[in-house]
Amino acid sequence: MFDVHVKTLLIIALALLTAGCAGRQTQEILGSVVVPTTATEIAGNHSIFITTTRKRSDDPNQVFDGERSATLNYARVNVTVPPVHQTGQIERRSRGKSNDPTKYFMASEVVGYDTQPKFASALNADIDARGGRVMVFVHGYNTGFDDAVYRLTQIVHDSGYPGTPVLFSWLRAPRLPTTSMTRKAPPPPATSWK
Repeated sequence: MFDVHVKTLLIIALALLTAGCAGRQTQEILGSVVVPTTATEIAGNHSIFITTTRKRSDDPNQVFDGERSATLNYARVNVTVPPVHQTGQIERRSRGKSNDPTKYFMASEVVGYDTQPKFASALNADIDARGGRVMVFVHGYNTGFDDAVYRLTQIVHDSGYPGTPVLFSWLRAPRLPTTSMTRKAPPPPATSWK
């Protein structure tokens, strides 16, 4: 039992350390044309549950954008890991490259939940199916939504974590002149997880 707690703490510490603080603009997470692939041609397929303060994007391939939402939003993203994956790395496609899941991390499906109870029901079912284990990952400052999803997938895959991965993706304060008043971002909306 002690080893399980130590292992869980190490996984959480690793997640926090590798998340870093640097990021880039949010990119498309769903490709427009994905190369067809069989399950035997990928190294892993992971479901990532998401709670975010980000606004839903008008671009369905981006899912959530760089704007703050007035309410929490919920989703699940299935991400495949390529067989060429190297531990600690995230193999990402460059602009103009194919959406090939045998070469790159790729989101294969996005399910949006329009209410917290629907999300909680799906999340609880997954937690129950995985033995009651949950890893909550909160990304670093200035991190794009896509980067956070792929980083959590990489951590879950590389560690062999058997529980349910949950990403809390937050949006930092808008870019304003830095005075003591603008440094404080409003808190995320309160919610119940019953």
